[in-house]
Amino acid sequence: MNIEKMFQAQKVLDEHINENHENIENRLEKKILAMLVEVGECANEWRGFKFWSNDQQPRKEKLLEELVDVWHFVLSIGNDIGFNNYKKIKANRIDSTLCDFNNLYLFIMDFYVQPSLHQYQWLFIQLIDLSLSLGFTLEEIEEAYYKKNKINHERQENGY
Repeated sequence: MNIEKMFQAQKVLDEHINENHENIENRLEKKILAMLVEVGECANEWRGFKFWSNDQQPRKEKLLEELVDVWHFVLSIGNDIGFNNYKKIKANRIDSTLCDFNNLYLFIMDFYVQPSLHQYQWLFIQLIDLSLSLGFTLEEIEEAYYKKNKINHERQENGY
């Protein structure tokens, strides 16, 4: 996974979005809420928390799409706060997927309460951990990211 290239691609997309949407009021808070929503949509496609359902099988294709939406917001926020220490990031895979989802929510909220590079780094590591625990390779995520990034650019061209 070339994270540096993904940050750059996200910067280009964000610039495209900014050309079409000038309202920047509360932009970071809006991105954090959007990221929380996408994590929820991702969990919904994973289905592993639905103890009341006999159908616990993940919807892999849709799950990857939702996961990549989370990646878009994480990369966008990283660009906004000047995060550039991603070369030292390593996954910590020790928890269950359920724990990884809950931890990601926790780290997002920690960042919301105290937005700092340190808090962001923990959030970023947790997203990598969750991505791996969902069974995706970093290469699969990167490929899906660029596919969705292209769609997001097309949406901006069409007045989304």
